[in-house]
Amino acid sequence: VVQGKDETLRDYLTRFNQESLTVKDLEPSFALAALNNGLRSNSRFVFSLLKRPAKDMAELLKRAERYVNAEEEMLARKQK
Repeated sequence: VVQGKDETLRDYLTRFNQESLTVKDLEPSFALAALNNGLRSNSRFVFSLLKRPAKDMAELLKRAERYVNAEEEMLARKQK
């Protein structure tokens, strides 16, 4: 599952989670690697993960939530 060019991080994470639920016995480490590999390479979130990789999916999702909130705030400011 790859993040689309104009797809928000929230939308990508939602789609990734929906797709991952369809995979029987998905190993957490494989899911973590797949999510990482599917992120747009030019995002600030990817840069953060490259600097300090997430230890597990829970940590990645917790960190992602901060980036989702920031991304949504930036979009809201642009629309003002």
